[in-house]
Amino acid sequence: MIFICTPIAAIAPTVRALIPYLTPETVLTDVGSVKAQILQEVLPLWSRFVGGHPMAGTASQGILAAQEGLFTKAPYVLTVVDGTPVEAVELVANLVRVAGSESLLCLSPGTTI
Repeated sequence: MIFICTPIAAIAPTVRALIPYLTPETVLTDVGSVKAQILQEVLPLWSRFVGGHPMAGTASQGILAAQEGLFTKAPYVLTVVDGTPVEAVELVANLVRVAGSESLLCLSPGTTI
């Protein structure tokens, strides 16, 4: 499993660069705040992608903005589309729970899991 924690515009290029190094079982997720563009760009590249958005932290950046317990009890939205592998969603959801967050599923219209 790989978390992509880049600026939104760099997520798809990062996925593209990672593909030669991934196994077919690798699950990718991100921490970007908007999902429509990310999903549109990434899903054709990698089907085992689960869009993620932790609802924690501040707009501050860098080591001085670090917060102990950042994810504790924070909502963490997982964006799922039709065709997202259930086991990929479960893997991300379980890891989010281990970090102390509470995962919430956001299903795109017509999506079933």
